[in-house]
Amino acid sequence: PDGGGDRATRIARAMIAGHRIYALMDKGVPEEHQWLIRGQPNCFLPFDRIGLDPFKERFPVTLRSEGTVRGTGGLDIISDDCATTVPGLFAAGDADSREILVGPVSGGGSPNASWAIASGTWSGRGAASFAAQLGTRIHARPVRALGGAGLRPLKRAAGEGFTRELTQAVQAETLPLEVNYFRNVKRIAQSRSELDAVWAAARDHLGAADDNARHAVRAREAASMLATARLIWASAEARSESRGLHRRSDLPALDESQTHRIHCQGVDAPVATPDPLTAKVPA
Repeated sequence: PDGGGDRATRIARAMIAGHRIYALMDKGVPEEHQWLIRGQPNCFLPFDRIGLDPFKERFPVTLRSEGTVRGTGGLDIISDDCATTVPGLFAAGDADSREILVGPVSGGGSPNASWAIASGTWSGRGAASFAAQLGTRIHARPVRALGGAGLRPLKRAAGEGFTRELTQAVQAETLPLEVNYFRNVKRIAQSRSELDAVWAAARDHLGAADDNARHAVRAREAASMLATARLIWASAEARSESRGLHRRSDLPALDESQTHRIHCQGVDAPVATPDPLTAKVPA
C-alpha cells in the first residue's frame, strides 16, 4: 500500500480503506529459506497445512489485536520473586507485564519465551516461600468472595443474551483499527464514556441466569474483557504522545519527558498514573 509511516501503519490504512493485503517472502536464496524454516518451524506450519509455498506464492496478511499477551501490559510485578500487589499472588509468563524487558514494544518470541522460563522459576519459589511462612495459619485464614460483575450482579442476572451483547459492545471499542490503532483525544474520551456505561450495566445484570457452568464462565470472561478495555483506554488517555504500539494521530511525536511507565488500577473507577520509579525527575 502507498502512504507514509511504518509498514504496519500503511497496512492499517489500507485495511480501513477496504483493501486486502498480501505478502510474498521472495527475498533471499533457497539456502536462506531453508535456514528460516529450520530456525522457526512453527511459523511455517500454517503454510504446510494449506499447501502454500510462502517463498513463491502470495498469502494474505492482517493485523490482530493481541491484548496484553505480547508484553505491552499485564500484571505489575513488585519484587524479584514476581509478587503482585495482592499478598500471596505470584504471576508468571504472559500474565505479567514485560515492559521492564521490552519497553513499549511487543515482547515478540524470544523475550517472551525467556521471560516465561525465568518468571516461572522465580514466582514458583516466591509462592512456595510465602506458603511456608504461613505454616499452620494457612487453615485459619478467612476467605471472602470479592467477584462482582459476571459473578454476583447487583440486580437480576440477564443471562446469556446480555453476555453476548456486552462482549460485542467491548469489541466495538477495541477491535476496529480506526478506533484503537489510530487514537486521538476525542475518540479515547468517547470509548471511555461508552465503556463506563457498559460497566454500569454489567455491575447490575452481567451473570449466569441459570446453573450452567459454561454460561457463568462466559459472563466472567466478558466482565474481564470489559475491565481490561477500560484500563487500556485510561492508560491511553494518560499518555499524551506516540510511543511504541501507542499511536496518537493528534500527537504523533514522541515526547522525551514521558519516558515513564504508566500504572493502571481500579475496577469501578479505573485510574492511570505515571510510575514514580520510571518517571523522569525534572532538573
